Formats: sequence, structure tokens, C-alpha cells
Amino acid sequence: MSSADSIRRVTVGGDEEIQVGKSSPPWMVTYSDLVTQLLIFFVMMFALAATLNELQLQNIKKRLEKYAKENSLEEVINLEINPKGLVISLSEKLMFDSGRAEIYDEAKSILADISKEIIDIPNDVKIEGHTDSVPIHTLQFPSNWELSTTRATNIARYLIESLNFPPDRISAGGYSKYHPAVITEYDEEKQDYRIRVRQVPSKYSEQLSRAKTEEEQDEVYRLIRQEQLAVQLEMQNVIANDIKKANDTVMKRALNRRVDIIVARLGSTLKKIKAPDGQTSVSD
Repeated sequence: MSSADSIRRVTVGGDEEIQVGKSSPPWMVTYSDLVTQLLIFFVMMFALAATLNELQLQNIKKRLEKYAKENSLEEVINLEINPKGLVISLSEKLMFDSGRAEIYDEAKSILADISKEIIDIPNDVKIEGHTDSVPIHTLQFPSNWELSTTRATNIARYLIESLNFPPDRISAGGYSKYHPAVITEYDEEKQDYRIRVRQVPSKYSEQLSRAKTEEEQDEVYRLIRQEQLAVQLEMQNVIANDIKKANDTVMKRALNRRVDIIVARLGSTLKKIKAPDGQTSVSD
């Protein structure tokens, strides 16, 4: 095939001549249009699904707010929709004796009513246990870590074993005193530190791209971890002040002692990330 067969010359404006490659076959134009339309279709379907799920969470929240009002539970059940999803906060005094993790019989009926609202939707559910800053030292619970985790796990087990909640959609974890419900003036400062920690790797992206050997890459990763650790150590004082301020009254401590049932948005799953040392870590 000669070059004349694959190249055309077109005169523009009477003087300028530009070179144009061989035109595409007619089927390729149709195929490209089809692919573009399919892409638009899937984007629209994803957006529609996200919108419908958001409306679904809003409707569940409204029904549970009505349920709490009708049963005089407004002071012990708090509901909000935040970036995590629908958060159903159950006060300690609704669920447990102080320093214990056995669920009240009355609370089990409330869990059954909540489960009816969320069991038929596909969203994942996470149970989070939280305590105040008052230390606990018992044989069963050496610290608030064990207490908060056991409370969350007991609720998860009750939902699964007694209410037939799908076990593959549920998880449980304890956070001790480190995620108080009470917002303090230190909250924004904590967020700034977390952003700084996440931004550290981007500062070393150029060095990482220039690293030619595994040893050089490991050295860059070491520098990243070192700087992140330094920022986290700085943040510890802010966290300590935040926890102290969030627990400085009896009322505040009562608000912090809770279990959160979080109905996650669809698609809000944990991602597995390959760590520099070859191990697998998990992040939101």
C-alpha cells in the first residue's frame, strides 16, 4: 500500500495544507458511539442507585425517629446521617448495666425493631462500642477496650443468632474512649492532623518515582513512615485534651457511653492496601 493510499491532504483557507490520516471505517464510528452511550448509561445507573439508597436511609431514619418518639426513647436513641451512613446511637443506660456487657431484655426487643428496618436492604452494618474516659479494671474487662469491644460483639451476635441478620453484612469493633460523641474545640485540630498524615506520601511521590532499586524504594517508605509517626505523636496531645474536655461532666460522659449501629452507604467497603513491607493492611 502506498503512502498516498493512507494519507490525504486537505487545503484549509486556500493556502494552508494539512495532512489527514486514513479515515476510519464506518463501523468504528458506530462502535465508538455505542461504547460512549454505554459508559453514560452505567454512570447514570450508578448515580441513580446512590440517590435511591440515600433516600432509603433518609426514610429509615424518619421511621426510627417516629418509633423513638412513640416509645419515649428520644433521650436514649440518637439518629443522624453522616459520611459513614445512617448512625443509630444507643445509650448505655438503654442497653447495659454500668461496666457490664450483657444486653438488657428490654433492649433486645428494641434491637429486634431496629433490625426489621435494616435487614432487607443490602447495606453493610457495623456495630461500634464506645466508652467514656473513666478507667475500668476488672477480671472480665481489664480496660475500656475490652468493654467496648465485647458490647459491640454481643449486639452483633444477638442480631445474627437471634434475629437471623445476615452475618456477611455485619461487623463489630470497640473504640474505647477515643471516639467521644461530644464535640469539643479540639475536633477541628484533630481533623487537620489526620489530613496531614494522609498527605505525607504525596510529598515523597517524586522521590519514589526516581527510586530504581528495591532498597531505594524501601528507604523512601521508611521516610514516609517516619514523618507520619512524627505527626501522629504531635497529635497525641490534641487527642488527650479532646478526650479530657469531652468527659469533664457527668452528662458528657453519659453521652459518650454508647453503641453505634452504622448502616453504611452502598459501595462503602473497606479497601485492601499493599503496605511497603509486603503485608496487607485495611483502610476506609
